Amino acid sequence: MEFVGTYNDINYYCDTIATIPEATIFALESLKNIKTLIIGGQDRGIDYTKFIDYLNNSLIDNLICMPTTGNKIGQFINNKKVYFVDTLKDAVEISKKVTPKNMGCLLSPAAASYEYYRNFEEKGDEFKNLIKKI
Repeated sequence: MEFVGTYNDINYYCDTIATIPEATIFALESLKNIKTLIIGGQDRGIDYTKFIDYLNNSLIDNLICMPTTGNKIGQFINNKKVYFVDTLKDAVEISKKVTPKNMGCLLSPAAASYEYYRNFEEKGDEFKNLIKKI
């Protein structure tokens, strides 16, 4: 988990190595100021039932869902604002608009990156580059 920086009074964190739901939960438990979570990646057949329950009871306000697993998870989220996007660029653009000032946005996919990226590092590098362009 890496602190990317504060841009427009929003704290951005990159945790692309979180390729299972438990790792994303751990990141959310560790960072108390997260109001926007970006999830999604390659579907490897993982059961997300407990993760969905956790998200529905979490303190996050905004869930940004990327293909493929994010789209599946997002359908079962209640009492949160859910955004479905196709690209990481779209996710960052939405995060800028919906994350409250002095709060955090976390990219923690809870899935592998291989569907659209070579690995988690490449996905993380793109996220950091997009954040720094804010």
